[in-house]
Amino acid sequence: MSLKSFLLITQTILFYLLMFFWIYQLFICLFAFLKEKKKPKIIDKHHKFMAVIAARNEERVIREAIKSLKNQTYDNLDIYVIADNCTDNTARDAKFEGAIVYERTDPTKRRKGYALEWFLDRILKEKPDEYDVFCVFDADNIVKEDFFEKMNEKFCEGEEIVQGYRDIRNPR
Repeated sequence: MSLKSFLLITQTILFYLLMFFWIYQLFICLFAFLKEKKKPKIIDKHHKFMAVIAARNEERVIREAIKSLKNQTYDNLDIYVIADNCTDNTARDAKFEGAIVYERTDPTKRRKGYALEWFLDRILKEKPDEYDVFCVFDADNIVKEDFFEKMNEKFCEGEEIVQGYRDIRNPR
């Protein structure tokens, strides 16, 4: 077999492989245009939600985040802020806006995961059966007015975990 024949065969094989992957990608993209079928409700329940914001020195944005949560069209919701190792007025501002604030100080464990673990351990002992669902937000999130209505629909359809789209106030 000559080099020219070998290169032609190799080129042909690569062409068909690339064509296969291109057609596969095109096929997958077509599914983006299909409308998701709405699942039927399994239960008709007005779930009790807990909105949790783990914040560390977020006094510049915490008020807007809480306001967006308070402006929900859904009314079965409590807003909690974990003021985690704060050296600013995050806790004060969150209380002013009406959030339930838990202040945490642990200079060795200063990450969101530690704050959430600490908070959930406490709240589940204090109020073990009060909430059906909890949602975690960042202090710079802005939540659309019908967010919790949509979340309630998903949980009524039987979903156990739902991730919603969030917008952030300060992307940098």
